[in-house]
Amino acid sequence: MQFGVTRELQFATEISASSWVAIRVAPSGHTNPFFVIVDGKPIRANKHSAAWCLAGVEQCWKSKANTYHPDERKQAEADYERARQRYRSILAESSN
Repeated sequence: MQFGVTRELQFATEISASSWVAIRVAPSGHTNPFFVIVDGKPIRANKHSAAWCLAGVEQCWKSKANTYHPDERKQAEADYERARQRYRSILAESSN
């Protein structure tokens, strides 16, 4: 096997929803993602991914909330709430 060699790759596959895709390289890497838009619809995360991200924001806030200076805490709470709202919106838009 040679490394660092450009290889041509062709294949056909059906992509039914807007997504990002990448080509797996060896056992643990992949190319940069490229984006496929289907019927002009935006790429949406699946419900599991959106819920995982929302849970991550919650966990981060629980572990970091008391580390903010009192003068910065109100802004930090607003920032975390904005992140929660965004992930809730993504979750509501997800169909799978």
